[in-house]
Formats: sequence, structure tokens, C-alpha cells
Amino acid sequence: MTWKTTGVVLGIIAATALASACTAETRSVDLGERPGSSSGFGGVETGSDAGTEAASPSRLLCATPECPAGTATCETSRARCDIDLMNDRNNCGACGAACPADDHTIMGVPGLDVQFFCVAGKCEMMCAPKHGDCDGIPDNGCESSLTTRDNCGACGVQCPGDEPCIEGVCGCAPPLINCHGNCVNPMADTWNCGACDAVCEDPSPAPWDFNYGMVCVPPPGSSTGACGKACYPGWGDCDEDLEANGCEQRLNTDDHCGACGNACAGGTKCVLADDTWQCGCPSGQRACFNNNLNAHECRDILTDPYNCGACEVICQHGQEPDSVTPFSAGVCRGGVCEMLCKIGRADCNGFAGDGCEVDLQTDPRNCGACGNECNLALGQPCVKGECVVAECPDQEAR
Repeated sequence: MTWKTTGVVLGIIAATALASACTAETRSVDLGERPGSSSGFGGVETGSDAGTEAASPSRLLCATPECPAGTATCETSRARCDIDLMNDRNNCGACGAACPADDHTIMGVPGLDVQFFCVAGKCEMMCAPKHGDCDGIPDNGCESSLTTRDNCGACGVQCPGDEPCIEGVCGCAPPLINCHGNCVNPMADTWNCGACDAVCEDPSPAPWDFNYGMVCVPPPGSSTGACGKACYPGWGDCDEDLEANGCEQRLNTDDHCGACGNACAGGTKCVLADDTWQCGCPSGQRACFNNNLNAHECRDILTDPYNCGACEVICQHGQEPDSVTPFSAGVCRGGVCEMLCKIGRADCNGFAGDGCEVDLQTDPRNCGACGNECNLALGQPCVKGECVVAECPDQEAR
């Protein structure tokens, strides 16, 4: 078998006949397709008849311990019937039938640049992004990068002249220009300022603590760049003597907030809001001290998980706000810390310390919602948040 053989058949599972003893009660149901539900699954009910539904008087459905077709209980399972054999690349078509590992070029070490997916129970091979099988030889994988001038975006697409290939497209998108086969911005590139090879150089470089350097910026009304000297971000030449002492003033002080001479009145603090230094915070935000910046920063204490309800109040479920350990995140809503569960998980025991401990997709004691039990005595599994049902055996059509 070659690497490029698509549709690698690792196994086809025959549909399992879902027949089992009925529970004490049964109800008539329609076996046709139901909106919002797939064949083989029923709504969650508690009690001895969990999984049965009322519909057409023609056929009956019963709780069953069997796995629906396309699912299985494998060696790596955490619950019965929790493996989707149609999409699980480690159990594709059958338990243990793993698709080949992806193979990529890493740090210059050549690879086949292919990746595999499990589709409808079969392993399918695809070229990795930005790679193609341009020589048609299966055994060397997707050998060609589709970001070169000879194969730009697709095999055999050549860029004319010395046009570069940028992300699979020939040529430079405005305002970029082509300089020796590279796309550069003539309005900002200090090595190609206004034209190719126009380097911005300072004939008499200033000491490092003068806090300025050479930049390429377009003059007012100009569509191309020009070289000039400019203060580093956060610094200003407030005494207007650049040659003598450079950009000597930090622009995050109460006397020079965001610009030279912009003093904050009435005891207002100079704070950082949306990456801009300004006097005071916008409405609805509060100035909280940021240790990394060694300055105050405007934060929304109604939504910020690091400053929830007040400065430095951290919503912590797991190691950090917004982390998922286990399957939960600390969020701030209305200035109050809350725990947010990942989709399909729930905190059924009400204890925040173990996060969202229940998998609603597979737990027969909490199937689809906390407390919704499948028929535990029968061994009825929970699959995709629904207790599994099957057509009752030995029933007569009505």
C-alpha cells in the first residue's frame, strides 16, 4: 500500500442489530426520521422505560444495551459506546484501526507533508496545507510547496518574470512593491523607503538612551515614504531639543499623558486605555494597576476575569482565567465570577473544585442533562446525549 492511496479501508462495521428485552412498559413510536434526532437514538427519560417514546401505533421502541451502528466500546473508551467509528482517526471503522500518523517537514527535515482523516469509517489522505503532489509519484507524498514561483497556489502555476509568490498568489498586493523578488512596503520599510534599496541611515547615530531612531513614514499628502527621525513609542521630545538629549520624556505621567504637556487635571490619573495613554478611564471602566506595565490600566470590572467586580479579583477555575481544567473556564459576568462549562460538559455535583466533571454525551446517569438517567439496570448506554433505543423484539405490527 502506498502513502497516497486515498480511501484506505481499515474496516467496515456491519450495522448491529439492536434487539433486546423490553422494559416493563413500552410505547408505540414512529420509526421514521425525526427532526433534531438521528435514527437509533431516543429522548432522555428516567425510570424503567428510559428511552421509549410515544408516536405511531405501528411499531415499538425499547431501551437496549447494544451500541448503535457506527459506535463501539473500545479499549480506550471511558463509557459504553462512546467511540464514533465513523470519525475517530484512532478507531476508524473498527476498534484499534488507527489511521497513519500525519507526516510533515519539520525544521528542515523532509517529510511527506500528508495528513489523514477518518471519513465515514475510512482513512482518507490529504496533502498538508500549502503542499501538493506535483510529480504524481505516490511514494514521496505531497513533495511540492505551493508557495514557490514554480508552483504558486497550484501545481504548475508559474509566476512571470521575477514576481514573488506570496501565500499562493503571484505578485505584490498594493501598496507593496516588488524589490528583487520580495514584496516590501515603500511607505514603512527603512531598507526600501520610497523605492527599492533606499536605506534610511543616520549619519550620526544618537546614544541608545536618546530613545529615537530612523523611520520611514509618508509625509502629509504623499503616497510614498520618506526617511526621518522619530521618538520610540511612549517617549516624547518635550523640550524640543532632539540633538541635545533626544526624546527625554516618558508619556505615561500625569504631567505628560499621551503627549508632551498634556497634564491630567483634578487629580485624574494617566492610564492606559486601548493601548493609548489618556487622563482617566472611559465610562464603565476602572483604573487597575498592571504590574507588567508598572502603571494603571483601564479595565471593565464587569467582564474582566482578572479584575472582576474590583481590581485584582481573579476568576479562577483551573490555573488561569479562561483555562479549561478540567473542562471549565473562569468567566466574569456582571462583576461576579462564574464557572463556564465546555459544550457537552456539566457541573452536576455543584462543586467548583472538580470543574465540569460530567460528560453529558456519554454518562448514562446524566444523559443530556444532569440527573437524566438511562435504564441502568439494563445497561442502556448514553450516546451523543441520548439514551439508546431500538425496535422491540417479537412485536406484532398493528
